[in-house]
Formats: sequence, C-alpha cells, structure tokens
Amino acid sequence: MRAHVEALRASECFRESELVIIPEANLGNEAQLVAYDLVHYTNLNIIQQYSGKYGIFTVPGSRAEYVLRLSRKFNEHAVMYHDTVVAANPFTAPSMSGRQRLAKVKAEFERQLAMFERVPRTSKNLKTANEVLYSGVANNEGERVSTKREDLAMAMAFGYYWATQYDEHLVAARSARDRFLLPHELPRASAASNVAAVAAPSVPAFARPEPRAKRHKSR
Repeated sequence: MRAHVEALRASECFRESELVIIPEANLGNEAQLVAYDLVHYTNLNIIQQYSGKYGIFTVPGSRAEYVLRLSRKFNEHAVMYHDTVVAANPFTAPSMSGRQRLAKVKAEFERQLAMFERVPRTSKNLKTANEVLYSGVANNEGERVSTKREDLAMAMAFGYYWATQYDEHLVAARSARDRFLLPHELPRASAASNVAAVAAPSVPAFARPEPRAKRHKSR
C-alpha cells in the first residue's frame, strides 16, 4: 500500500491531492492495519462506513449494487483512464520497468472487464429462488471457475461505488494520524495554521458531531 501511495505522490498531478483509501473490512483487522501502516502520510484519509471503524463491510447483495452503478457509467460512455495512471505493486513482475508493469496490469484489467457478465441462474428445486449473478469467474451454470480472476474488475466497481458515496457525503473518511499517533509523535510546525491542521480531526465537516450546548444550572 505504501508503494502505491508513494507512486502517486511522486507524480506532480497527485502530489498535493487528497488521497482516499477504500479498504474492505470483512475479514478482520485488515482495514485497521492498513490505516496504521499509512499513519505517517499527510492529506490521506481512510473511508469509514461506521464511526470509529476503518473500511467497508460488504453484505450479500452489495456486489450487484457495485456492478450496476458502474455499468450505468459505462453505458453513458463516462469511464476512461486518467492521464496519469501508476502501477506500483512490488510483487507483480519486480524485474519489469514501471511502464512495462503498467501495460501488463492494464491488459489484465481490460481482460477481466471483458469477461465480467450477468449470469442468470435457474433454481433446480422449489426451495430456492432464481437469481442473477454478476461475476467474472462463473460459467453459464453459475459455478465458479478456478482459472478465472475478477479482482481488478471488482476493485474498480467497489472503489467507484464508495468513491461516489463519499463524494455525496454519505460516508466519512478519517486520517489515521489522529487515531494512532500520540501527541508527542505529531510533527512540529512553525506556523499556527499548520499546528491547527495537524491537531484537528481529519473527519470531513459533515461527519463531525455538533457541539453540545452548555447547560446552565438554575438555583
């Protein structure tokens, strides 16, 4: 994750941009560990679906919501590559140059998108209902094929859905700095404005609770 962040920061286009990390949190403490791992980066926030917990908790039915929202954008011809795309996974062909690695990742990503489809599955008995699968790893019978992959395609659908939720102020994002760093670990700043920026919570304004009104005791 740090390699991805540093690759983005190395680009002039994203050097001063706010970076929002959208990890999945279903499997345990992975999202919290991601947040902790990124604690020393500034202007970087991690999505919080629920207050006090980093990451997104997916539920049955989430996949269809993610895919259908992205599909609508594809139908509007509104999906395209950004001018600056980075591929910095150190475990993907480490001997390759950055340009070669990016070309390989883009080719795999486009292959997965082409394989992704809507698969109707008819129930074989009266106890279960018919259903529709949205998958890049299922055959015509709706059964998983172990040789297929869909991780990049699903990452795009997952990321796009929650990025739009964040953009519409339906979920919040918070920096790991104000949760994991102790006061003496925060960087010193000479300007008062910088001190305020570090000390203030990084939760967007829409997610901050309203201050409680002071109560006056009556005698």
